[in-house]
Amino acid sequence: MKPTLDITWLYPGILNLHGDRGNVMALRRVAGLMGLDTRVTRVDRLTDEVDFADTDLIVIGAGELAVVPAVVGALSGHAAELGRHIDAGKGLYVSGASVAIVADRTQRIQAPGTGRSSAGAGGSGGGGGSAAVSERSVNDGGSQTTPAGGRFGGSGGDVIEGLGLLHLDVTERDEIYGDDLILQVGRETLVGMQIRMVDLRLGDPSDPAEQPFGRVVYGLGNGSWQIESEGVRRGNAIATNLLGPALVRNPWFTQSYLRDVVIATHPEVELADIPDATWQLERQGAQATRSFVASKRTVPGVIQ
Repeated sequence: MKPTLDITWLYPGILNLHGDRGNVMALRRVAGLMGLDTRVTRVDRLTDEVDFADTDLIVIGAGELAVVPAVVGALSGHAAELGRHIDAGKGLYVSGASVAIVADRTQRIQAPGTGRSSAGAGGSGGGGGSAAVSERSVNDGGSQTTPAGGRFGGSGGDVIEGLGLLHLDVTERDEIYGDDLILQVGRETLVGMQIRMVDLRLGDPSDPAEQPFGRVVYGLGNGSWQIESEGVRRGNAIATNLLGPALVRNPWFTQSYLRDVVIATHPEVELADIPDATWQLERQGAQATRSFVASKRTVPGVIQ
């Protein structure tokens, strides 16, 4: 019998802005090639009971900031258990603005003339160049009044308390930024897109246990204080704004990440090697993205 990797997929009905179902499919596909069976437990309702005892990897897809308080409320009773999950080297993969769920806190922006925080709007990446979509003009017809990515604690909207699993302060951006994103993660180059609704600030950048997920080769990093770094990683807990879905477009990283999780959770398991030629199509796609990005015009504030 093959060893089984247990994946818990949280709230895909409300945390699935950017095709995050593809990340779960990629995990299952790559795990199968590595000689693993997978069991995916899909948790659909915030009121559903969740048992993380046998979970090896938790997947949290990208969602709007408006739903974060409800998700945090649903998971708050599991905060200590989830902290132990991370400390044990088990996997946690968080996409997009859902980083606010696992962060310490998030500062919302204040929508002008409404007395409330803005609800968020979608953007698009890729295309012929970068795009910044004014969230306030989309939602309220108002003009921008504060700079994008303002520092935490300034005058603004509500503060959302997260689960505190990753020590981050998150700030809602005044503009949503959409574009391609290329990261250097270890020895590998990862490609995808970003629809950046929030900026991140690591609580202690010198903490060796909690570091940026990747170095930005092209795109927008965590914020004005950390423009060359993207996301955060603590052990096998990752939060990133690399979309695409990222685990589909970069299966060599998916393979490496699963290997790290299995070493921590099932050290006795011998994993099958996957020939790199298996990813020939994805490698060609990544090269096409890099070539396309190289042809773009220079955009102020974007690493290129």
